Amino acid sequence: MQFTFERMPVNLQEIQTHSLSHPHETAALLVVIMSQYNPSNPEPFFEMFQFLLGGQELQNLSPMTKSFIRDRMNQNDKYAFIGKSYMEGAAPTNNYSPTFPYVINVIDDPAGPGPDPNLVRIGLQSGGADALRFIQCRLTKTGEWVIWSDSYMSLFSDIRKPESANPWA
Repeated sequence: MQFTFERMPVNLQEIQTHSLSHPHETAALLVVIMSQYNPSNPEPFFEMFQFLLGGQELQNLSPMTKSFIRDRMNQNDKYAFIGKSYMEGAAPTNNYSPTFPYVINVIDDPAGPGPDPNLVRIGLQSGGADALRFIQCRLTKTGEWVIWSDSYMSLFSDIRKPESANPWA
């Protein structure tokens, strides 16, 4: 399934205009906000991320989790390219420059649906990784699909460096 964005949300108010009525759209929105992370002002990112988790009443973004994300994003300056790496056209050879408009391909779990219809496993392909990265989305009683628990952590894992930052390329 593909999701196309002409413009990326940059704050909580803008991401709240998007629907969380489909788990694949929630996954695509996570990629979009990852590309908006700013190490000198990460709070707008964390506010948007908290929204995708269903708000503080469902799952609170703990200080330890924020620290984990900050560390992963700042490590090797990943914040500059990790989010974009999940967008169509982005690859190490073009310094993770996605095509415009921004297209995110969200893939159903190749293993098929799990036993709980309210919990969906979704794959995302980074242009800098060989294998799919998975997250899970859970259906809330209000009908919104939110990112479940810490299933998103693999999206922040290392990928190949952009060619401009790779001393071996």
